Amino acid sequence: MSARIQERFSKSMDMRKLNRSVSWRLSASSRRKEDAERFCRETVRAVCPVCAKDKSTPQAIIYGFQYVICKSCTHVYVRNVPPLDRLKAFYENTLAKVAMRPSEDLTQKKLYFTRVKDISLPKIDYVTKSLGKKGVWVDIGCGSGELLYAAKKRGWKTLGYEIDPQEITLAKDVFGLDVRRGYLDEDNAATMLKDADVVSFFSVLEHVPAPSKLLNLVKKYGKKNVAVVLELPRHPSVSAFVNMAFPKAVARHMLPPNHLSLFTDQSVKTFLSKSSFAPSHIWYYGQDFYELIGTVASMAGYKDEKTLNALLDQFNDVQNIFDKSKLCDEFIVIAKRKTR
Repeated sequence: MSARIQERFSKSMDMRKLNRSVSWRLSASSRRKEDAERFCRETVRAVCPVCAKDKSTPQAIIYGFQYVICKSCTHVYVRNVPPLDRLKAFYENTLAKVAMRPSEDLTQKKLYFTRVKDISLPKIDYVTKSLGKKGVWVDIGCGSGELLYAAKKRGWKTLGYEIDPQEITLAKDVFGLDVRRGYLDEDNAATMLKDADVVSFFSVLEHVPAPSKLLNLVKKYGKKNVAVVLELPRHPSVSAFVNMAFPKAVARHMLPPNHLSLFTDQSVKTFLSKSSFAPSHIWYYGQDFYELIGTVASMAGYKDEKTLNALLDQFNDVQNIFDKSKLCDEFIVIAKRKTR
């Protein structure tokens, strides 16, 4: 009999601290649309990245990309995926004429410590408490290192890997973190993972066409008792419903070519199981109420800050309802190796 998964719901936050205004949304959705429409001119057909089946049901077309839901494992994925070399150039920040770099919102120095305090520290505390131990935390696709900064502050030994030079510079030179340039692949996985007690993929796996390859490397080269921590976009969610209802105003969540996958409760278990991991803890939370209010306001051209603030003051109360109904757009999953 499989062990019972320990569940947690909701996380207090205020997106206004990150300057996520209606004006930001209008600008972001316009520029994301411009980039997506360039990428969708050259694509390849994809099968389900979780179970490799090829039978699916259409969900939505957003900026020229077709989202479908797998009939076998319920995973939601983009059917027409850009070539891997273009995606790599996009995330390495070497692609010309990009309207909005993937990391634009994550490389603002003035918001760094706000993000550490309000976003990263609660996640580190949750994982630390859930595991009941500390050790070496290796973060793959660590960006500018906010999660590592928080982990280090809580007493973990930390190491991060990233491919965007600007984010690496910010993490190393400005915030003093041990962040190195590198992909997790067969050539370097043994070196990258050999000391890790925790390997994390926060907002990473949804960006790659073949996420199972990364988890299989952890299975192959990670320590026997290594824990995997994933932060993933989730389906079904209120945010997904909003994105599908207003496909011309998408600035996050169902966001191609950035997000090629959305994980369901069923698909994430299948995904982990195929690499001999099983979830022990899941934390459900999201930004769905903000997504709903922000999208509707931007589509209506409504910018009355007093009214919008009155609505957003209720964010945590309303979001808590979405979270407990498992209609939230994100979750953190802690997984350990299966025991026979």
